[in-house]
Amino acid sequence: MSLFSAAAQYRRTQNQYRGQANAPGQRPPYAKERAKGVSYECGMLPIGRNWAQVHVRYYLIAILFLIFDVEIVFIFPWAVTFLKLSAEHGMFVFYEMLVFVGILALGLGYAWRRGVLEWR
Repeated sequence: MSLFSAAAQYRRTQNQYRGQANAPGQRPPYAKERAKGVSYECGMLPIGRNWAQVHVRYYLIAILFLIFDVEIVFIFPWAVTFLKLSAEHGMFVFYEMLVFVGILALGLGYAWRRGVLEWR
């Protein structure tokens, strides 16, 4: 028995088990409903257009959030190991973090001055 005939026999057996009598290569019938194309909105029927333009201000706020969220990811491990690092490297570790926070503060000041943080 070849591999192909064994696979065909297996498929015939599975189709008979499921109650399908499809020929090889034939797809089972399916219902084409209008409701399948409607987007799901928490159980409510969608009203109006399905595309809405989002203002660029949302993206700017999201990017600022990510920047300061990543800042916390870098500062937290530094704060946990600060005493060990300062014992090994002196005050260099402290000044290095001051430079990092200073650069972020300059970026925040620039965004504030440009009006990115004002919600209109």
